[in-house]
Amino acid sequence: APPKKKRTLRPGTCACLSCLGEMRGEGSYVLLKAFQQLCAPPGMKVTSGWEPSLNIREFEHGGTTMSGLVSDVDIRAGKEILGFPAHTRVTDEMLKEDRFLGCVGDDAVSKMACGYAKHGLWLAEKKLEVLGSDADNANAWLPSWLRHRLVESGDAEKDYWAAWVHSLPTYEDYENLGLPLTAPTHELSKLRGLPKFGGVPGWTQDLQDTLKKELSYYNAHRGDRPEIGWKDGLWGLMAAFTRSFDCGGEGHMTMAPIGDMVNHSTTPNVVYYCERDLLKFTTRRAIKAGDELLVAYHPPKDGSVTLLSQYGILDEESDRGSWSKEDCAALREANLEQYQSPYLKNVAKLIDANCPMPRAKPSPDAAVIQASMPFQAMACRPHKKRRLRDFL
Repeated sequence: APPKKKRTLRPGTCACLSCLGEMRGEGSYVLLKAFQQLCAPPGMKVTSGWEPSLNIREFEHGGTTMSGLVSDVDIRAGKEILGFPAHTRVTDEMLKEDRFLGCVGDDAVSKMACGYAKHGLWLAEKKLEVLGSDADNANAWLPSWLRHRLVESGDAEKDYWAAWVHSLPTYEDYENLGLPLTAPTHELSKLRGLPKFGGVPGWTQDLQDTLKKELSYYNAHRGDRPEIGWKDGLWGLMAAFTRSFDCGGEGHMTMAPIGDMVNHSTTPNVVYYCERDLLKFTTRRAIKAGDELLVAYHPPKDGSVTLLSQYGILDEESDRGSWSKEDCAALREANLEQYQSPYLKNVAKLIDANCPMPRAKPSPDAAVIQASMPFQAMACRPHKKRRLRDFL
């Protein structure tokens, strides 16, 4: 039989059919199959027989294991490899219904906070639809995982969003990851006035205050939809905060299942571009088969602080040696390692990585001891000569 011809990606389309595969787990299979069905030409039925060229695998980043996308084929530089039209993303248009109009924002910062809150509540609403609430699960006689088991329905749009919700981290996952949005306020306040991290308590509080306002408005205008509690609302906010893509600022952002699996690197091989009607990923250099797709979430300057505070990624290498002695002295003096929240513990680890302890000057007594060491060493010299291979 002649070899099958690979489909090429055209601007404005989804990922090509035959582009994603080796789904890890039932939810990933349903998600990827539904995505390809949403992208297929009218009348075309997607089956499980397509040939994959991008796969989902587990990778280690910043001490955390997470899903990522890997290419199984060579891809040239400048190739558009993933495209997400509006109907495969959470967009501004979805958030114009009355229940999502609790905040608008007067400046760029407040507009961004409103954008996160709105996307978070849209996602929390979808979570209640797909998985139910914690209260419902506590009162049910069947286990939650059994009552809300993901089953492919044949409705590609429904399966797509349901499978995505199933794939997202839980509230407890975000808590263990160490996001500042889950840290106790009294611990987070210890960062105020410190270099690098001094702004974290302020913007964390702003996000939570914006969510409270938006949540109150949502519940008053939800109609016959279930009420969203604070925990589900905060879960949605954290998902939006860690997985959304900026689309021009001013609070314009989007969330794209599968696209949010492209992980961060300071040496990326992929770049993304977002406008109102399309999110797309393009290779910035040639990719070899077996390479993970990686994108830079933020510019390198102070990147490790942003990565830790927004994504929970502990990057101990990219800023090494660049923090000033004055900043390090102030951060050391704060003694952040004594606090219990995962975020503060990770901050302390990042300080250790970027602010090595200065060597103490030897005391006069120590100098005398050090001066005597060569003579002791000569007296204790072994008879057998050591060769280089003895140490290998």
